[in-house]
Amino acid sequence: MNEQTFSLEQLGPYLGDNPGRGTLRVQVFTAFGAFPVAGATVAVDANLDGTRLPIYRKTTDQSGVAEGFILPAKARQASQREDTADGSTTIYTVTVTHPGYRPLTDRRVVIYDGVETLLPVMLEPILL
Repeated sequence: MNEQTFSLEQLGPYLGDNPGRGTLRVQVFTAFGAFPVAGATVAVDANLDGTRLPIYRKTTDQSGVAEGFILPAKARQASQREDTADGSTTIYTVTVTHPGYRPLTDRRVVIYDGVETLLPVMLEPILL
């Protein structure tokens, strides 16, 4: 998938198809949750017509948390009807990097309108 910049005109149909808003909170840790990873970069990308669209880049805090990702999502009503449930999700791609750890790349996360999604991410240290 290519990465490029989009104009607001090009984003119009994407935002029209995703009128709701959901939030994402990413918690990054190591040693099976024993230690938070501060200073990790969390990248959230959308897929627009087969091309990767960067939405957010944030850094984890001392607790290993990056939050405040407010993301477009399908309307809540779509997930509540059987005939529209299949197309009721909005999927984003998350990548987490830190110089001392192996990166987590292309992790898919589903965002729902009005719902906060928590994504736990365990990074493996790079041993020298």
